Amino acid sequence: MVDSVLDQLERPDEAAKLLVKHGFIKSSHMSKYKKDDAKGFMLTKEAIEKYYPGKSILVDPAHADEEIDEEITVRMAGQFMKTGYPKPYKRWRLSFESMNETPEEMYYWVLDHLRLDGGFPNYIKITDVMSASEQSTLFGNHQQKLAAQQDRAANYLRGISELIRTLFTIVREIRVIKERLMIYEKAPKDKNYDVTLKGIYVDFAEGGAQNPSSVFGLANKVGFTLLPDVFFNTMVYDDNQLSKAIDGTKKDNGMEFNEQFKNTVRRKLSSYINWKLHTEKELHSRQKYQLAYLRQHWNVIKLYADWLKPYLKVSRRMQQNPRHQDSVDLIGAFQGAMTDIEFLAYKPGKVMPVVLATFHYRSRPTMSYQQEYQRAAAFTGRVDMDLRAYGWTADDIKSYVRMRQEEDLEILSWADKNIEAAMESFGDELRNYLDEAENLGKKKDDGDASKKKSSSTTINVLEPFISLFGGFGEMGKMVGSVFAPFKPTKKAKSSGSPDRIKPAKMASGAAFNMIKFYKKSHGMMTW
Repeated sequence: MVDSVLDQLERPDEAAKLLVKHGFIKSSHMSKYKKDDAKGFMLTKEAIEKYYPGKSILVDPAHADEEIDEEITVRMAGQFMKTGYPKPYKRWRLSFESMNETPEEMYYWVLDHLRLDGGFPNYIKITDVMSASEQSTLFGNHQQKLAAQQDRAANYLRGISELIRTLFTIVREIRVIKERLMIYEKAPKDKNYDVTLKGIYVDFAEGGAQNPSSVFGLANKVGFTLLPDVFFNTMVYDDNQLSKAIDGTKKDNGMEFNEQFKNTVRRKLSSYINWKLHTEKELHSRQKYQLAYLRQHWNVIKLYADWLKPYLKVSRRMQQNPRHQDSVDLIGAFQGAMTDIEFLAYKPGKVMPVVLATFHYRSRPTMSYQQEYQRAAAFTGRVDMDLRAYGWTADDIKSYVRMRQEEDLEILSWADKNIEAAMESFGDELRNYLDEAENLGKKKDDGDASKKKSSSTTINVLEPFISLFGGFGEMGKMVGSVFAPFKPTKKAKSSGSPDRIKPAKMASGAAFNMIKFYKKSHGMMTW
């Protein structure tokens, strides 16, 4: 707990700013703020102009509804300081040290008591981090396991990187096919596209002027000088039109050339029509294949992301906590370890009784051989437990979890931003192609319905990466889908609001009984 207090002394406003940003604001200042879906609670323009003229301040740390308490009663008696937690209805503390009993016993005793005797059915794990001293045996064992997890995560990340690189190639090829098909579709109706398509035919199918028998090659021979002009200015796309355009009378816009020239024009136009028919079918087939391949490729990326997620989660949780490493309670040469655990227990309702349980362990790990020669650590030492009672809504719980996530995920935010920027570089193109691939094989009768469905359930191109990197919160905070049954409230309220007092009292009573019964069951002095 000492290191967390020093953090607050060095950065007195950081925790308060986070509290304000996530809606834990004193009721007297709530009217000065409005909620921004992207940034959280921010000062209104009117409040800035009135109270902070000429400043670009977003939140005022003095407005935080923050707990101020005796953080370390024995060593700093009477010293009240900010704790970085929202102001609770009541807080209860118990410190316990034993070299014979493992500190895990306290955690599971409290958890089971809240669940079975206190009647709290729902739980959210907020924090679960552990650090070992560098010279301890546990540290070496811990780093071996961490390295294995990191290696697997790195392999999957390399695989995802290669798949994304290939994805750019697939999207580019689909774009080229669609551009070409647009020319095919518009050529029979627009002379500009007709000339463009004939140019493609002459250059690529016939080989251009380098081929003596091509349209441009024959133009160099006597009697065929006008062949390119006639070829490019005759818009025909079926045999009936071709015969009429070549053999028709002057009244029918027929050609007034000799038969040899007409036959050459007929041969070139007939070959062009046949080339257009078959290459258009081929392009449609290639487009269908590439779209299906794109969808398959995208599913593989999502699959790799799903496989990667557990390894990143474990790696994140196994990393050493810098706050622990800098603490005076953890010395590198000693056999020591520090662990922080925090969970939130609540009962369902509109305003819910909430118990926030925080455990800080300073323990001595002892390595011993268990079954099958596996080395395991047994912990003995000191544990400080804090129980805070609140009357919170579902929005308050979600805001608190997000606040803790924001504290721990600053280092990983670059990954989220960089991946998002890379995928957004596709624009709507990839999203549209995936939607089109999703609708392949559907009946034409369902065309309108599929379009409506597609517009309402558009595929999110960032889906695997939002779940992967945007979901980093799950690495240390198992939030999951526990908020599904909640109905959000419209406006955040202070912890002292009348409708919150009753559930806060219920949570406080449960916390007090738990402390009392724990002391009695363990032979401690109580009253």
